[in-house]
Amino acid sequence: MDIASSDDPWLVLGDFNSVLGTHETTGNVSTISCDDFRAALTVCDLVDIETKCVFHTRIGRGRRGMVLSRLDRAVCSHSFLAAWSQISCVTLPRSHSDHHPLLVSCAAGISPGPRPFRFQGMWVSHPSFLNLVRSVWSSSVTGSGAGIVVQKLKLLKMALRRWNWEVFGDIALNVTNANEKVMLIQGRIGSEGFSEDLFRLETNALADLDRVLKQQEIFLKEKSRVKWLAEGDRNSTFFHSLLKRRGGNKPLSSIQIGENISYDPTEIGEHVSSFYQHLFSDPGNDSSDFSLIREHVPSLVTVDENASILRVPSFDEVKNTVFSMDPLSAPGPDGFSGRFYSHCWEIVGHDVVLAVQDFFHTGRVFPGLNSNFLVLIPKIPNALLIDQFRPIALGNFLFKVITKIIADRLAEICPRIISPNQFGFIKGRQIGDCIAGASECFNV
Repeated sequence: MDIASSDDPWLVLGDFNSVLGTHETTGNVSTISCDDFRAALTVCDLVDIETKCVFHTRIGRGRRGMVLSRLDRAVCSHSFLAAWSQISCVTLPRSHSDHHPLLVSCAAGISPGPRPFRFQGMWVSHPSFLNLVRSVWSSSVTGSGAGIVVQKLKLLKMALRRWNWEVFGDIALNVTNANEKVMLIQGRIGSEGFSEDLFRLETNALADLDRVLKQQEIFLKEKSRVKWLAEGDRNSTFFHSLLKRRGGNKPLSSIQIGENISYDPTEIGEHVSSFYQHLFSDPGNDSSDFSLIREHVPSLVTVDENASILRVPSFDEVKNTVFSMDPLSAPGPDGFSGRFYSHCWEIVGHDVVLAVQDFFHTGRVFPGLNSNFLVLIPKIPNALLIDQFRPIALGNFLFKVITKIIADRLAEICPRIISPNQFGFIKGRQIGDCIAGASECFNV
């Protein structure tokens, strides 16, 4: 069967006896062979599955010694990625061969837990969106500044879920139906001939198709997390492809615990939780004792500077901070991104300012406002051990507004209170400057 013209799910793995480039081997490589291999994967529309554990899967003897190469790999079609929710490829220890065996695991239907709410950028294009937000936001809610915003966001979240299903429904199905409607009308024009009624129907159908295609493009672009792609042609196929790749490699489907590799989601979760609980806890240390710091670290921030950092921000300062932040950054547990706050500022702006000012008045964070999603990011390619991942926190946008205001104020005094030989936390400096400076010293 011709893989290039087949829509069936395909998985091909084994020794391809070729590499994709010089980065996959320590020996000499033929450029023609690499080009042919890359072209074959492109023509067959196959995706290279990330291989964990050992990168170079084959060891052999060359003219100048031992040569390591990545000859073994697993590649699959996009339909195969769509058929399986989790795909994992790991190398096993080699014993009687110069190649590492590959173990590919596929799982479908594994529930990652309840799906969190996510604000969709396509919603703002609908004419009834602002009216819905205005109606919910005018609800009578009592409490502190931050408490009012948190309660209104919860009410808006429930309303948006219902409204999304009633107005938008299934985006992919909407595109299919709109496309079929256009084809039906154009077919009537071809068989019945041109008429003003059919022309008007075709114009309206094309407008509906363009509208749902634009909604699908915004939806897929947000999910794919692509920010560098400029607007222009519809890139639905590109976004679909990227989403399938991210979806197959995104879950932490395998991890090495001791000498064994575990694929059990429960066991992986317990191992990750136990590791970070042990890492970030120190029961024997009293973290509230700052006497040693006060004794040896001089106080460099004046009373006036401290008062300036802690002053209650004005309406314009909060608004400028909100509009200066990335509207497409990953949202926190509440699901509302910066696009929501900037697009609906005329409706929610007053309450948002009061919520931010409430923190500076009381010095306390409203419960739940500082909730975070913890995400593990691989430090190195093919990460398999838990200490090869770096945890990052995805916080709520409203809380990040508070931290951004404080960070901007600290940036004004940081150059003075940080020693000249320190390269961190100073605008215009990078950690690589230290390496460059040390290199220059040795070269002199």
